[in-house]
Amino acid sequence: LDYVGDKYGRDKVAQCVIYGTIKTKQALKDSARIMGYEFSMGERITKALPPAQTGGKDIPLHDIFEPSSKRYAEAREFRELYDSDPDVKRVTDEAMGIEGLIRQTGVHACATIMGSEPISNTSPLLERTDGTVTTTLEYHTCETLGLVKMDFLGLSNLTVIRDTLNNIEANGKTRIDHTKIPLDDRATYDLLSRGDTLGVFQLDSDGMRSLLKTLKPNNFNDISALIALYRPGPMDMDSHTNYAKRKNGLQKITPIHPEVAEPLKEVLDETYGLIVYQEQVQSAARILAGYSLGKADVLRRAMGKKKPEVLAKEKVPFFAGMKEHGYSQEAAQAVWDILVPFSGYAFNKAHSAAYGLISYWTAYLKTHYPVEFMAALLQGASTNKDKTALYLGEARRMGIQVLSPDVNESVYEYSAVGDVVRFGLGAIRNVGKAAVDAIVKERENDHGKYVNFPDFIRRVPMEALNRRLVESLIKAGAFDSIDPNRRALFTIHEAAINSVVGLKRKQAEGQFDLFSDLEDAGEDDAGMGDAMVNVPDVEE
Repeated sequence: LDYVGDKYGRDKVAQCVIYGTIKTKQALKDSARIMGYEFSMGERITKALPPAQTGGKDIPLHDIFEPSSKRYAEAREFRELYDSDPDVKRVTDEAMGIEGLIRQTGVHACATIMGSEPISNTSPLLERTDGTVTTTLEYHTCETLGLVKMDFLGLSNLTVIRDTLNNIEANGKTRIDHTKIPLDDRATYDLLSRGDTLGVFQLDSDGMRSLLKTLKPNNFNDISALIALYRPGPMDMDSHTNYAKRKNGLQKITPIHPEVAEPLKEVLDETYGLIVYQEQVQSAARILAGYSLGKADVLRRAMGKKKPEVLAKEKVPFFAGMKEHGYSQEAAQAVWDILVPFSGYAFNKAHSAAYGLISYWTAYLKTHYPVEFMAALLQGASTNKDKTALYLGEARRMGIQVLSPDVNESVYEYSAVGDVVRFGLGAIRNVGKAAVDAIVKERENDHGKYVNFPDFIRRVPMEALNRRLVESLIKAGAFDSIDPNRRALFTIHEAAINSVVGLKRKQAEGQFDLFSDLEDAGEDDAGMGDAMVNVPDVEE
C-alpha cells in the first residue's frame, strides 16, 4: 500500500469499503430489544432457527415462509413457534423489515482501488478513525466506473522470511539475499519430499505434507503445480493426486480424450497431461475451439472470478467451436468436464509461481538455517498458543533446543543464539515491548548483567517496574538463572517493588540523594540492593 501510494500518488489510491448487513439472528435480536422484550426473547426465537450452513450462513427469514425454498422443511419448528406465539410473530415481522439493511461499514481485507486521477473524482471517500481512507462505493461499482481494483494480500510468511534473515545476521552469520538463492537446491527438495514442511508457506497442512511425500518434488515447477492443484476445483477431480502419481510413474499419462491428445500435447506435457493453470484453459480454447485471445480471456476471467453461471454460458459456443474444428461431441464433453471444476478455484500460473517462490524460500531457510528460521516462526506465532505449542514440538523434533526466557539473555523476540533458540520476553503475558527494551538497555550498559533479583528490581527504570510484569517474569522462569527459587520471589516481589519504587519516587522529587544517603548508612545498606530486598530461604 505504501509502495503504490508513493508511486502513483496518495490521492489516487484508496482502500475499499465493505458494507456489513443485518443478518437473520441479529435482525431478530435487535427487533426484540427495540420492542422492549427481555433479552431471553431474542435468544428463544433465534434458537428455533435451523442450524447455520457451512460458513455460518443463517437461513433468510423470507425462506422460512417460502414453500419453494430449499430450506423450507428445516424451518418447521420456527414456523410453529411463529404461529403459536403472538409476541414471536410481532418480533419476526419487524425483523423481516430490517433484515438485509446495512448495519456498518468495514475495510475490505485486500481490495485496493487505484485510478489515473484522484479517487475523489469518481467516488466519495471516507476517512476512518484509524486514518485509513476508503471508497464509499464497493469494488465492483468502482470497476464499473473505470477504476482499477487490485488485491493486495498481507502474508505473515514474508515477515518470517525477514526475521529469519535478521536472525542469521544477529547470530554472527553472513546475511543472504533470499531472492538470489538457487532454485535447484537438492537439500531443499529432500526436505520437501520428506514432508518436513511445518511452517513452510502453503505447504504445512497435513494433507499437503502427505501429498509432498507422494509427489517427491525435484524442481520448481512441481511446487508451482502443487499450489495450483491443492484447491477445491482441481481436488474435486483428484488432479492433485493424479499429478503426483503420474510424475512418479504410478499412473499412466492418459489424454483427456484421444482426439485431443496430439493438439494439446505441447500445452499439457509440462503437467503430465493434466490441466493445472488458467493459461492452459486459454490455450485449449484457442487450439480446440478457435477462440480468439480476447474470447479465451473471457473464459479465464469467468474461472478466476469463480462464476459458474458465466462459465455455463460459454458451453454452447465452446462446443460449436470444437465441432467446427472437427472434434466430436464426446471429445467436447470430455474437455468441458475437465474445465468446469476449475471454476471452483482456478489459479493462473503467475499466481502459483509467486506463491511457490515464497514456499521455496521458506523451505530453503528451514533447510539451511533451521535455528534462525524456527526462532522467526515462533516469533510470528507468539500470540497464538496452539501454534506456539505446535512449533515448539517441531523444534524438538528437529533437535533444536528452545531455552526458557531469561532477563539476562532474552530480547523481546525469540532469538537464535548459536545452535539454540532463546524464548522472547515479549511472548510472556503482561510483558510489553517498552518494558523489555528498558530491561535490555539497562543490562547492556556499564553495569552489565543482573546479578540477582534484588539487583534487577533496583536497576530497572521505575516506569517499567510493576507488579504484573515482575510476577509474569517470575512465573515464566525468567529469573531462574540468577534466583531460581520462584516461591521465594513470589513471597517478596510486591513489597520489594513498592519499597524500591517509593524510594525512586522520593529521589525524583528531590527529597534526598538516594544512592549517597543509602551509601552513607553503611556497607550493609548500600544502594537499593540486597539490604533493601532480601530473598527469603523457602522451599520451592
